[in-house]
Amino acid sequence: MIPFLTMLLLSVVLDAAARPRARTGRDWRGVALHLMVMTGVFGVILAGTGNPVIAALVSVALVALFMVASNAKRKMLGEPLVFSDLALLVGVVRHPRFYFSALSVAQRWMLGIGAGIALIAIALLSSAAVRPHLIGVALAVGVGVAIALVLRSRALDGLAATPNLEADFARLGMMASLLLYWWRWLGSSDPQPCPAVAQQPGADLP
Repeated sequence: MIPFLTMLLLSVVLDAAARPRARTGRDWRGVALHLMVMTGVFGVILAGTGNPVIAALVSVALVALFMVASNAKRKMLGEPLVFSDLALLVGVVRHPRFYFSALSVAQRWMLGIGAGIALIAIALLSSAAVRPHLIGVALAVGVGVAIALVLRSRALDGLAATPNLEADFARLGMMASLLLYWWRWLGSSDPQPCPAVAQQPGADLP
């Protein structure tokens, strides 16, 4: 229980470090979505490793990575992380210098040390006991169902209904914005195709 609660606390602190930030603090619905998402992440990792300490460490490391990536993107491109950026993670592997050039030397060291510690800890401390894995599966499935129900409820009506990334990010936080923008995108309809341009008789194609 202590690793789980510590993970939630640290994840909220890291999410609050992602810019932009609202002076009045996060909307309670954004905080609730954040806690649910992180509980689900914790459950997935616990199901894979069977160790709650490892699940907590990896969960916090993921939020820290997202926070650093979001702040770096905002510094370079003027906007924070959005859900569609996650599809571009392969670009980080192919062209790491483009992304890491926005990070300070201290941030690069933090990322390297954090990744190394996480890999070593996962290898050494993963558990073969069945019970923790089953708890992780139950937690991940239960939270996944809860998130699906909340997203379909009226509690989120009006939140991120019209894209306004800066305001929504500042109001709801990083993890909640990623989830909500993905959900709104799923519910949006495809734009109508452009009408065909009639070819004038005798006109040459460009």
